[in-house]
Order: sequence, then C-alpha cells, then structure tokens
Amino acid sequence: GQGSGFLISADGYLLTNNHVVANADEVLVKLDDNTEHIGTVVGTDNRIDIALVKIELGNLPAARLGDSDSLEAGQWILAIGHPFGLMQTVSAGIVGALGRSDLSLLRYENFIQTDATISPGSSGGPLVNLRGEVVGINTAIYSHMGKANHGISFAVPINLARALAERWILGGNISRMGIATIQVDRDMADYYSLAGPRGAFISYVEKRSPAAVGGLLPMDLVVEFGGRKVRDRHDLRLMIAEQVPGEPVLVGVLRAGERKTFEVIPAESPAPIEAPPALEDPEAGGSSAFGITVTTLTRELASSIGVPPAKTGVAIIDVDPESVAWRKGIRPGDVILGVNTSKVEDISQLDEAMSSAGDVTMLKIVSRGYDERFFFIRRSDR
Repeated sequence: GQGSGFLISADGYLLTNNHVVANADEVLVKLDDNTEHIGTVVGTDNRIDIALVKIELGNLPAARLGDSDSLEAGQWILAIGHPFGLMQTVSAGIVGALGRSDLSLLRYENFIQTDATISPGSSGGPLVNLRGEVVGINTAIYSHMGKANHGISFAVPINLARALAERWILGGNISRMGIATIQVDRDMADYYSLAGPRGAFISYVEKRSPAAVGGLLPMDLVVEFGGRKVRDRHDLRLMIAEQVPGEPVLVGVLRAGERKTFEVIPAESPAPIEAPPALEDPEAGGSSAFGITVTTLTRELASSIGVPPAKTGVAIIDVDPESVAWRKGIRPGDVILGVNTSKVEDISQLDEAMSSAGDVTMLKIVSRGYDERFFFIRRSDR
C-alpha cells in the first residue's frame, strides 16, 4: 500500500501511521528529491495508529514540530500528503473540534477533527499550522459506506506522537498502569449518586500491576492524574500514555464518596495485541434485550474469542447498530458475566436478572478479549 510521512530528525527518523506500514514485507521511503530508500520500522502501535521509521541518511531537512495542545477550534490548518499517489498535495481547512473520541476507530482516541481533504495515500502525512509547524498526523476520514470523504477528517495530535517516538528511539514503549476504565455518563452518575459525569471509572485492576501495587481498586473514580483534572477515560488513557515509564505520578480518586490520593509508578507496556476475531455466528440462543442477541458461552466459543475458559456467561453474537447497547460501546464478541449484583451463567439467568433490574442496569462484561468492564444502561433506553 501507499501512504505519507514526514521527517522529524536530520538523521532519518520519520513518522507515519501504523496502518501504512502494518504487515509490509519491505518499507520503501521516497523523498522529495525522488530518491528511494529502504526504511526500518523502529516502533509501531495500532492502538494510536502511529509508526516510527528510520532511513540510513544524514543531514536531512526535518519538519518543525508544534504544540497540538495550543490548537483551537476555528484555527486554519493545512494537510499535506500524496493522495492517490499525487506527490506533494496540500489541502486547507480549519480545526473543527479537538479531543474527538468514541469513534470506534482506535483504542486510544483524542483526534483533531478538521475539514481539510484527506484521501487514500494521505494517511501519515503532516497536519500543519500556518507557521508551518506539524500539529498532527493525518489518520482517518469520516465516510459513509466506506469510500468518499464527507468533509470530516481526523488527525492524531503531534504531542502524543512525539512523546511515543522519543521513547521508541530510546528503546522504550508506551506507559501502562494495568487498569480498564469506562466512561462516566449520566446513567452511571445517577447509579452512583454523583453530581455529574466526570472522571474515569476503574472497572478492572490487573493483579500485580502498577495500579494494584499503588493501591487503586475497581470502582475507584479517577478524577486527577499528575496534578491534571481527568475529564473522562480518554483523557486518562492519554495521560498514562504520555507519562514516562518508571516515573511516579499522583493519582486522585473518589472511593465511596471520599477523596484519596495514591502514588503509582507506570510500567512499560508490552507490544500491542490484536483484538480476537469476530464471532462466526454460532447457534443463537435467543434473548435480545436492548438490541443485543446472545448465546450461552461454551468452552469452544470462549477459546475462539479469547475469553479464559474458566469464565461463565452469555456471549453477544449481534448488536443492533441503532441500539443503546451499540452507542454504549457493546459489540459482538463481548461476554456478559453479570447484571447488577447477580452472576449470569446462561440465558435464563440473564432474562431473570434483567426482569428484576431497576431504572439503571449495570452489565459486567468481558469486552472483546480485553479486561472486565461495566456498562450502565437506563431502562427507558432499552
């Protein structure tokens, strides 16, 4: 495939998207002078969709990197790339929004939204401000039915990409704390009698992880990280990713309504893993509460979707794209372990627990082979 990229150092390091170089047998880099050079992938992460490539040349003209945190909605920007193989194409637009997330494009989402035209071949190219400073990496477009650009494009902020690239150059990787979090929405805020949606709710803490060692627990609500307010789970994910592994950070949480602070030392994350494959439509067992269709979880099914064999529950085999479950982030391949305080081992138990649930239902779910998470759904939305 083809894509774009840009040099960030005179000694041949360049940034692009992960999906530009993923699964490539060889990376060939063509410079502005039309010379071609073999590139070595130094680091790549599909959770953020960035990659760092090195070519063995010196004294190269590197792009100036700006500060993506200083961007504002309405600011003019330029997108540079090679759409459809057309070299050095520039399109202009404005920043439409900042911090776009919940797009189901990447695991870590904090996109810069623009209306600059980005087409196939532009992925990995720089998004620059009017001072010529790179503020983002062009990554994705909004399209209907998968093809045409409908005037909305997304870029990964350069501050995040630069922080990860610097670690890769030194042989390191992204930081992790060993937690799974969910978004605090109005339904969850009401369930826990919170003043309003804010922070990141910890749904799972990995054993012996930095978070566990530091004292964090499931059902803690993270409201501050390193002295910065945490708006939501996407905010927290990016703060953790930007934190240098091995450096202590203070994490402020609400636990049972009481404010507590813990010192956590993030560790280096292992290489990212791909999500397990989608379900192959096993024999459905019925129940379709609030837009989901489920079947009892067998040992064979658990193995195919990456769920530990000791887990019991019901597997979700279909989710209506128009349903509240889909909007909350529930997808085929997820497994329901419990409803509120009740454990669920088969469809009849799920139906019984759902029939006795209150105004807001809490679902405990293993999400696509990752960690256990909680989802809150209001009865009136079912």
